[in-house]
Amino acid sequence: MKTLIICLMSLIIVATQAQETRIFSLSPMTKNIQKVNGLVVGIGHFQEPDHVQTINGVNLDVMVFSPLITVLAVMHGRVYDYPQDEKTKVVSNGLNLAIGGYMGDVEHNGLSVALYNIANKSTGLGIHPAFNLTEKSVGTHISAFVNAGKYSQGLNVALYNRHEYMTGVQIGVINKSLHLKGIQIGLFNRSKTLKGLQLGFINSNGKRTLPFINF
Repeated sequence: MKTLIICLMSLIIVATQAQETRIFSLSPMTKNIQKVNGLVVGIGHFQEPDHVQTINGVNLDVMVFSPLITVLAVMHGRVYDYPQDEKTKVVSNGLNLAIGGYMGDVEHNGLSVALYNIANKSTGLGIHPAFNLTEKSVGTHISAFVNAGKYSQGLNVALYNRHEYMTGVQIGVINKSLHLKGIQIGLFNRSKTLKGLQLGFINSNGKRTLPFINF
């Protein structure tokens, strides 16, 4: 009898683990999924799980309303509002391909190609035709219009780059940073404190304002 009970408990544990870890899932993922080692396909991640859900592999989002979300964000002036101190619910490690993009509460590590990106943290290479709003970004992030966040390390390229703490390079028409360690290259560059170089038409920092080059 004791052996039978142990066997039943073992089967229950195995079944539970098989339910929580998968190689394929639709999104939004069900709350019981803890990890997907493979492929996730769907309309995005809007679920509220009790645990952090991890994707190791490919995340493919086909949210058809993403262009509308982009237009609304521009109309309401929300293209600079990056997430702040939000609890992470999804961690994506690998490749993210999306018509739209993340809507916060997410950490992404790897390559992300999406219309826009709103995330707690992005590490790696991000390519976004609209905007990238990330509390902390590490790596290279290229957006057509806006890169904005609190902390950034690496290279940021967009028409408008704005970060509170920037270590690396900002390239754009307008570059802003409260604290910069690195280089700003653009028409208008502004930083409250600077340890580095500014190259542009107008360059302003806490020490001076100069045309063409500032340090």
